[in-house]
Amino acid sequence: MPIEELEILKAACCVAGVDGGISDREMVLLRTLASSAAVGEASFGAMVDRATTEPESYREEFDLPLGDADEAMKTLVDIAAAQGDPSERQQDMLRYFAERVGVGRDRVEALVTKRVADHGTAEQRR
Repeated sequence: MPIEELEILKAACCVAGVDGGISDREMVLLRTLASSAAVGEASFGAMVDRATTEPESYREEFDLPLGDADEAMKTLVDIAAAQGDPSERQQDMLRYFAERVGVGRDRVEALVTKRVADHGTAEQRR
């Protein structure tokens, strides 16, 4: 199992679950990440359960990869923006992870704005 993909999956679960639930759209994205990281269903289920019941516990448990911090943040922003505007708790979590990997706050805000606009545009076409 690729360790970088596993760490991004754990962070993504945390971002999705920080509000106490994971939407269907977020779950689709998370399952794609889990498949890419070769994470089995039982392990994935445990990650999702923990993310919704103890999302803050992930903060000290792992480190996001530094290889391509911008790409990692794009993935996390995709999860947070899956339902539209990320919640305040999701935004806090994104800022926390961005700080840990050295991505500036302005960059994160630009990514969020772009992803929300992209998701809105896709929804309008349906």
